[in-house]
Amino acid sequence: MKIPEIVKQEAQKQGLSDVFYVGTLDGTQVFQESITLGENGLPEPTGLPCCILLIDGKTRLICGDEALELLSRFD
Repeated sequence: MKIPEIVKQEAQKQGLSDVFYVGTLDGTQVFQESITLGENGLPEPTGLPCCILLIDGKTRLICGDEALELLSRFD
C-alpha cells in the first residue's frame, strides 16, 4: 500500500525513520515505524513500538503499551 502523504509528514514530524502499513482495524488505518538495520544487518534496538493511526483524514501517534496492545489485535 502506498503511504498517504499526511502519514509521511507525521512520521517526519515525530522523527520516525519510515513507516509501513500494518492494516485496518475498526475503520482506522494503522502504520508502524519501520525497523532500522544496523551496519551488521541486525535490527537496531528501538524500544517499544510507535504507530501512526489515520482516522477520518487525521493522524494520531501512539507509542509504548498502547501501540503494543493495538498491534496484538492483528493476526
